[in-house]
Amino acid sequence: MNTVVSDKKRVLRAGFWVLAAFGFAQFLRLIGNLITTRLLEPEMFGIMALVYAVLAGLAMLTDAGLWAYIVRNKRGDQPEVYNVAWSVQVVRGFLICGIILSIVIFIQFFLSQDVKDSIGIYGSTSFLMVITVIGFGSILNGFVSMAAAIESRELKRGKIELMEVLSQFVGISVMIVWAYLYPTIWALVAASLVTTLVKFILSYSIFPYRHKFNFDQKVISELYSFSKWILLASVLTYIAQQGDRLFFGVKIPADMLGVYGIAVLLSTTIALVTNQVISKVLFPMYSKVQGNKYSLSRIYYKSRLFLDAGLYSITAVLFLISISIVEFLYDERYHQAGHMLKILILALPGIALTSAAQECLTALGKTKIRTLVMFVRMLGLAILLPVGFHYYSMMGAVVAVAINPWLGLPVLIYKMNKEGLYDWKKEFRAVPIGLLVLTITYLIMVNVFDQVVI
Repeated sequence: MNTVVSDKKRVLRAGFWVLAAFGFAQFLRLIGNLITTRLLEPEMFGIMALVYAVLAGLAMLTDAGLWAYIVRNKRGDQPEVYNVAWSVQVVRGFLICGIILSIVIFIQFFLSQDVKDSIGIYGSTSFLMVITVIGFGSILNGFVSMAAAIESRELKRGKIELMEVLSQFVGISVMIVWAYLYPTIWALVAASLVTTLVKFILSYSIFPYRHKFNFDQKVISELYSFSKWILLASVLTYIAQQGDRLFFGVKIPADMLGVYGIAVLLSTTIALVTNQVISKVLFPMYSKVQGNKYSLSRIYYKSRLFLDAGLYSITAVLFLISISIVEFLYDERYHQAGHMLKILILALPGIALTSAAQECLTALGKTKIRTLVMFVRMLGLAILLPVGFHYYSMMGAVVAVAINPWLGLPVLIYKMNKEGLYDWKKEFRAVPIGLLVLTITYLIMVNVFDQVVI
């Protein structure tokens, strides 16, 4: 009984830290964005959005599932295991930087001007310079301690979230000051590099773990066996989640991509916080009962009830007030982002439900399902995105992006049912709450604020 109570307290404490700290970090991110959008031009944000999309792709293409491996491995807190994971992470950092430099050299020196023009933002001098500098930050990021993964095994989130918030705060502060004094894209670049540097320093000053290179073949073999399907899933995840920005990098100008980036930033803020809770709190909790499917299913749906109720309510409210939010927060250069946000926010429940089910199955070691889910989503995006853009221009493409997260749910439902974890009666318990919030918000907007919200 005491163990159950203790576990419950740890889960609640960990959940609090993740929600409070990561939520605050996203708040800082939003504040920084609001200030810098008034100091910098939209095309600068478009270029950075594309840089981050490419960088995220390389990160996922080289993903080894290190964090999940440490959390799930029974010996994950032992130096002979986490030192191997850290060593692989360091090599990965150098690899990402090397790939970026190779891409830049190829575009800069081997492509003619006509070809550069035909590949849109990718061929611009600003993009090539920025991604080169950002690429070197990958090396530093590779040396960051594995402390976050080790501490997460026991749901110890306090110091981890403190590290994340402090690094974010320093990075955003540098960005704002730089943008005010020298309003160029390098303010955004400086923020990224400084955030990584501060995180690197804090990962060793706050936590006691020290690393040394270790490439033990047995551990590497275990890591490969665990992560091979995660790696493939990460590649597909990248295309499914970042393929829109890669596509727009050729199809639309940088200023429009910057406006779209604002809509994505606002729509994904809640999703990012939710995914942090799912992966850093719920996944370790699911992993602790992986040997008992009945307990796993019970805990899964218990956590889902609170998750779904919050998500449906937030989605309902944001769907109705999204245009007003953007028009209030940003100047007229970014107002089109409000109409994009109204559509993109509908993807939020799909993102969260997919993430929760995947972490539940990952706790059982069923990592192949991620690959199949992301293959379905990648295929859906590859078809719907160009079709939507061709027939309905930018808004048609935005609709395709919003639909995409929902495409993998049928696959997950099938797998959850096969594993004896699925209970359809519990899937829709929170829907009435979302509908109620939608109705109340609509009535308030129409009758109190006299606004047309649909």
